[in-house]
Amino acid sequence: MIGILAIIALLPGAGIACFFVLPVFFAIIITIVGSYISYHLVKYILNIIHSEIETKEDSIRFVIGKDNVTEIEWENIDYAGYCTQGRSRPFLYIYQEEEDKLLTVPSEYNGFPDLVDELRRRVALEDITLGEADTINDYLKEKLEDKSDDNGSLSDQDAE
Repeated sequence: MIGILAIIALLPGAGIACFFVLPVFFAIIITIVGSYISYHLVKYILNIIHSEIETKEDSIRFVIGKDNVTEIEWENIDYAGYCTQGRSRPFLYIYQEEEDKLLTVPSEYNGFPDLVDELRRRVALEDITLGEADTINDYLKEKLEDKSDDNGSLSDQDAE
């Protein structure tokens, strides 16, 4: 976090410092680009700061940024799990098939262990390990395809 804050401060500063070394035109361009990147980094950080997860008796509520609120009732969660992937940090995933919503929670989330415990109490939480090149989307697509194959579609052996 300190590194990102340093980048936010240094990008426009580096552009301003370029006025002493480069022609004015190039220094202006570098300052504008650095300020633009810093602005978007600030917006990104503010979205993270305003994000929260609230568990209720009947649902879990995700507030992602200022305007994006998602609430899923516990009984509507089709798949949930604790996922590890190679050297990456673990994360939680929650998937609701009806509305095709996939929410992931990184382990950096403040209160992550409590959220894992809460999910274990409320839903069947899978513990999965993905390969380096695999994604949670690929894993869920495979599970959904297996589920649709099990729900009444004929396989080649059944047709014979």
